[in-house]
Amino acid sequence: MRIVNHLILSVLPLAAQIVTQPGHHVVPRPLAAPLTPSPVRVAASLPVSFEANLGQAAPDVRFLSRNKNFTLLLTSSGPVVQPHGEEDGIRIRFGGARAVPEVLGRELLPGKTHFFLGNDTREWRANIPAYGKVCYPNLYPGIDVVFHGSRNQLEYDFEIRPGADPGAISLQFEGAQRISLDSTGDLILGTASGELRQRRPRVFQDID
Repeated sequence: MRIVNHLILSVLPLAAQIVTQPGHHVVPRPLAAPLTPSPVRVAASLPVSFEANLGQAAPDVRFLSRNKNFTLLLTSSGPVVQPHGEEDGIRIRFGGARAVPEVLGRELLPGKTHFFLGNDTREWRANIPAYGKVCYPNLYPGIDVVFHGSRNQLEYDFEIRPGADPGAISLQFEGAQRISLDSTGDLILGTASGELRQRRPRVFQDID
């Protein structure tokens, strides 16, 4: 079984999904590309990646994913969506989950990232690996949370194994300036930089 959400921030989408076993994925239909794609279109088609934190972010951050409008910080206490220009952002907490969950990179991507900023070589960071997915395994009994994405759209899935209780899942959003539900059931979280939209969940099951 899979529970599917989408999370969207201002101009650039941040999507979220909840999934339960390896299988089919809901993929948005791509738009027709021009014969000569612009650099912006090419960049938007690249897969989402997650950098391991080797000192380029705060110590509690395990992985981070950078976007044009925001940075996603994956910490042991949950993800933080940090719009550019804001110090705090919105923290997503998993209510009732394990207190200190693991945060694991999956699907190592080719290439490395290097940060050579300033003249102090002690602050430089080199050979930082990136991953296609990041997993919080067994966040709830029998339930993993997996972050991934493509075409500049971030998604997360709750993967629920047979016999696990999806009713244990609880999402808590902290740091929003205002919170409301729209007519479709989507959760709207207001920030100084725009709206963060948590679409209502969708559930499906993989069979055979």
